[in-house]
Amino acid sequence: MSSMTKENEEPSSSTEVATGMETSNGREEAQSEPLRPPAKRRLSGAVIEISDTDSDDSDVCAVNSYQASADEVKRIRGTEYSSPSSSSDYSSDSESPWEDDSILLNDEINKPAVRVQLNPRANRMDEPKFNPSLKSQDVIDKLTTHWQEMKAFKTDEVTLTCDPFRVCLVHELLANPDIINNIVDDMNTLDWSRKKMDLYEFYQTADLSSLTWQRSIRGIHELLKTEVMSWVSQVTGLELRSMSSSCSLYGPGDRLLVHDDLLADRRVAFILYLAPWRPPSPPPSVTDTSDDLVVDGAQDTPVVKNPSDVPNSSDTQTPSDVPVANGADDHVHEDVQDVQGGGWARRLGGALELLACDARGRPRRVARRVFPRNNMLAFFQVGPHSFHQVGEVLSLELPRLSINGWFHGPPPPGSELEPAPPEPEPEPEPERFHNDVVLLNEWVESTYMTPRNRAQIQAQMERESEVCLHDFLQPSKYEEVLQHLRSAPEEAWEAAGAAHERRHERAARGWLRALPAAHALRRLLALLSSAAFARLLADCTDLQLARHARLELQRWRAGDYALLPPRARYQQARLEAALYAGVPARPPAGGATTFVAPEEPDEPAADQPGAAAAAAAAAAASALVTLPPRSNALALVYCDAGAASFVSYLSKLAMRPHDTFYLLTCTYTE
Repeated sequence: MSSMTKENEEPSSSTEVATGMETSNGREEAQSEPLRPPAKRRLSGAVIEISDTDSDDSDVCAVNSYQASADEVKRIRGTEYSSPSSSSDYSSDSESPWEDDSILLNDEINKPAVRVQLNPRANRMDEPKFNPSLKSQDVIDKLTTHWQEMKAFKTDEVTLTCDPFRVCLVHELLANPDIINNIVDDMNTLDWSRKKMDLYEFYQTADLSSLTWQRSIRGIHELLKTEVMSWVSQVTGLELRSMSSSCSLYGPGDRLLVHDDLLADRRVAFILYLAPWRPPSPPPSVTDTSDDLVVDGAQDTPVVKNPSDVPNSSDTQTPSDVPVANGADDHVHEDVQDVQGGGWARRLGGALELLACDARGRPRRVARRVFPRNNMLAFFQVGPHSFHQVGEVLSLELPRLSINGWFHGPPPPGSELEPAPPEPEPEPEPERFHNDVVLLNEWVESTYMTPRNRAQIQAQMERESEVCLHDFLQPSKYEEVLQHLRSAPEEAWEAAGAAHERRHERAARGWLRALPAAHALRRLLALLSSAAFARLLADCTDLQLARHARLELQRWRAGDYALLPPRARYQQARLEAALYAGVPARPPAGGATTFVAPEEPDEPAADQPGAAAAAAAAAAASALVTLPPRSNALALVYCDAGAASFVSYLSKLAMRPHDTFYLLTCTYTE
């Protein structure tokens, strides 16, 4: 056996080192080694340390209880030992006789530890308290005067804007904002339901009046319907008698599209924003200088998480004992377009967007955005022109959380003199098919030109009332049409309608008429309005079509939608045709055409504002037909009287800003 003498001695860098190794053939002569570099350390002699006990399963033991040669290892273990390290002087796999360089760092932390107080909760027995500064008679008098005179007003407590309509922002509603964390915690115990239809998509709870088992939620409900409602009534001069409210949670892609809240005895709409924590830092590709605060929650289920319980890397420079506050800054940034404060970042979406109306009282464009801020109350008077929406939430981590509702009361004096809600756009008159020469075999794929295939399509229509004809146009014609659509100038497109009905663009009639007769787009429109095409549809549907209407060439981008139309548009049986082009390879979220039955024939007509939306909500869960966008596919759907369609909102999360697709629609009647 090799001697244990000088096993742990470490040779200096200036001496030569010789080792001996015992092999099966005897002891070899020591070989001289080159000088060791200063930063390298020589290992001990080439011996294998093992344990001679049966309880140790390893070949190396940290204690020098026994040393043996390779032959002795095989004898003790009773197995062949073929490790390549048994014939090497070094334990490293490197060819060099020295180990890799090592650097010892002094891991001392000279900076003192920073203690961060993360969003403290209030005492569970505390009640929400109305901010006493808002009760100041001076604040109330000035705000009331400016409200009545419709003049902008701003103090440390409130901000009043009057364009496009009056909206008041109360910056710090609660005197004890720590209780908001208690409210958010209690929201985890509530039952949330998913609200989804053409107009909106988000989570919502039942009315807060029924949620009495949670102390903090019961407390904020009592505060809103007593002190806050009385204060709002004093400021606005409206008689307010009751309140309806609920909790809302908007996750990624959720939104509430354009509406006016005009229903029954609603007089004032309000939103209390709950955002008691700091949002994560934006990715390097996003520039955002806001210090707004946001909320967190799950995407699929509305569980309100509290990310404040986990320190954020951006908080490491927070001074000792300074809380990560409920509102990073105490001021509201305001410019022509946006009203913004601590509680949310612009890149996260979810703003309350106020729309301006045209001369006909129809909403057209977003005039102002109000971004959420923790402990801020926003309220406005409901009227025929109070059009607003909640922009799509773009955050994948942090949903938008609020308590919202309405204060109810009798009509104010002189309300009968207010302008009526805008009328829907007039229906275009149906047109007869033209008899100009159209060669179907130049446009339509040959598959759909044979009588046998048309008979099969007709059988499908009789069974399902819908069919999708893939690769309908010939490839050369399809590519030609798509190229012209993509190269069309911006002035060729116009808004298709008012924002409370639809948001997308259509080709302007004047631009289309100015195109040469041989232009591919004009020839395509002539194809779908020709008598020859009507005969093809008759072979495929067994319908004797006589007229067509609403022949439109549309352009769709992220954020576009088409809501359910007025009842007058779907009181007649019809055949709907839709031809898609240029759909992105990555499937978009939204953009599908969905057919529903908002009103059953045996149900009475609902004439009150908002009743159509309520009927649509009940019907949205049972869609009759859904047509996802698909390039060069002609969808045919036969609709009975009472069936309507809408195009779902195109999410900005799934489409790049430059992504665009096109839709050619037409309605045929017998």
